[in-house]
Amino acid sequence: MDVLDSVLEKAKAILGVASKKTGRVVEISKIKLDSLQTNSEIKACYEKLGNAVYSMAKADYENPELIANIIEEIDELVEHLDDNQDKISNIKAYRTCECCDNRNPLDATYCSKCGNKLEDAIECDEDIEIV
Repeated sequence: MDVLDSVLEKAKAILGVASKKTGRVVEISKIKLDSLQTNSEIKACYEKLGNAVYSMAKADYENPELIANIIEEIDELVEHLDDNQDKISNIKAYRTCECCDNRNPLDATYCSKCGNKLEDAIECDEDIEIV
């Protein structure tokens, strides 16, 4: 029974690590999907801006408030895109301790919370391109 218990414990530990890594990949994927949607909204705003400028030029009419509102909308969307990039960078910049789930810098050898030696696991999700 000791061998079976040992195998089960190791299997549970492996599943726990796989689950945590999968969670990171899923979180990054959600942020990237949101970024794709935000990029589409930015393109739509640029089109709206272009149409407004063209229509005003054709009608020899000016509406600086409309132009300013569209530019402000674009700036907010670009800021949201930058925030998403920061979130992804923050997720990738840490290694999670298998013992206590504390986030540690990638170059850390030991967990700053519990002192557990951090495994030299390959941080493969940094090289995975998620579309």
